[in-house]
Amino acid sequence: MSFISLNFVTLFVCTFLLYYTLPPKYRKAILLLSSCIFIGYYHIAFLIIALLISLATFFLGKWVGQSKHEKDTKRIYISGLCFLITGWLAFRYANLLPGVHWLFPLGISFYTFQALSYLTEIYWKEEEPEENLADFMIYMLFFMKFLSGPIERARDMLPQLKSGKPVAYPSIVYGMKLIVVGLIKKLILADYISPYIDGIFNSIHTASGIQLLMACLLYPVELYGDFSGYTDIALGGACMLAFKLSPNFNRPFIAQTTAEFWRRWHITLGRWFREYVYIPLGGNRKGKARTIFNLFVVWSLTAVWHYCLLWKKHFYCSF
Repeated sequence: MSFISLNFVTLFVCTFLLYYTLPPKYRKAILLLSSCIFIGYYHIAFLIIALLISLATFFLGKWVGQSKHEKDTKRIYISGLCFLITGWLAFRYANLLPGVHWLFPLGISFYTFQALSYLTEIYWKEEEPEENLADFMIYMLFFMKFLSGPIERARDMLPQLKSGKPVAYPSIVYGMKLIVVGLIKKLILADYISPYIDGIFNSIHTASGIQLLMACLLYPVELYGDFSGYTDIALGGACMLAFKLSPNFNRPFIAQTTAEFWRRWHITLGRWFREYVYIPLGGNRKGKARTIFNLFVVWSLTAVWHYCLLWKKHFYCSF
């Protein structure tokens, strides 16, 4: 159910109307039902997998938080990480094996990373385990961020679910503006230049040097329009439902250095790797050699996230 489809528009309009016309006590049920319909529309197996991973994460979090002994806590935490990472890698790369044809569950990379950060923050004692199952399931499965993020931290989204915000007309208007901006990026920018770029990449041996150069220069623009457009629609729709999601892009093409560019591009993924991989490894605090090693680990994991071969194409075309 693409954001650019009549099915999604119907689902969102129904959700929006029910969310604000029914009593507030039904709002979480409406969000959870809409999220399940959105996920299950693609394939019922995707919904079952998402529900199972979310439920497992919820109870693992409680188990980690309630454990009284450090060794037991660490063992439960490591077991939870292994369960989530193994499951994600299995679905991500199983199709590379001969004779294996698994469906890759949509959104699994994003909600798996949310689950990993949730368990990690409980283990670090920066967060308490969530007690309300409905709130946690919405945090994991909220349909406006399910397909391609942003990757939300529990401490940013769960309090919003408990605050019971009233109807805010300015938020609804601002959300509609974001959706319009996202549609412009997606339909006018990305979809307009995509056929040209795809045509050149599909005939790379016959294309001229100028055509190849233009395709490489335009590909990041297409990628930005497509991904950033989706993000604006997701943030706008969430804003209309009284949720503030994290921004994923901050005008990356005005960056003056490569480091600044990556800080502005896919912000929540970069934040995730910085907070849960780079800094725990030591960041830049243990000398130049260790800093280079830590950066290499982060970039290697980024390649795994982007399915390696696709990452190579994105990386080289970006430069």
